Amino acid sequence: MNTKDASPTHQRTAAIVVAAGASRRMNGVDKVFAEVAGRPLLAHGIQVLDDSPEVNDIVLVLAPGSLDHARRLVADRGWHKVREICQGGERRQDSVRNGLERVSDAEWVIIHDGARPCLDRDMLLRGLKAANE
Repeated sequence: MNTKDASPTHQRTAAIVVAAGASRRMNGVDKVFAEVAGRPLLAHGIQVLDDSPEVNDIVLVLAPGSLDHARRLVADRGWHKVREICQGGERRQDSVRNGLERVSDAEWVIIHDGARPCLDRDMLLRGLKAANE
């Protein structure tokens, strides 16, 4: 798939990664930081977004107790597109809103569930192409 088919190059695209859940079934472990295939679950999707030329900015929305851990992860991984790390809300829609409030000058916004590690470039491009159509 040609990336020009996905999103026109003149449009800025932001991604909001929502991972502010309570992880109640994980016995006190924030599941987005649990190791999966050698790296934190959260890292799988963020790496795809950070590597993608179609994505300009990333906002991470996390549980209040995970903000410092996320800051360290961003620094350790060298994710240069992560512009903001903010606290989530009471409900998922509140968390998305918190992320949207931190997006500036984007014409497209991708919302990704940080607990879903199987995002890949092809999926990202298909989604952008469908939205563009």
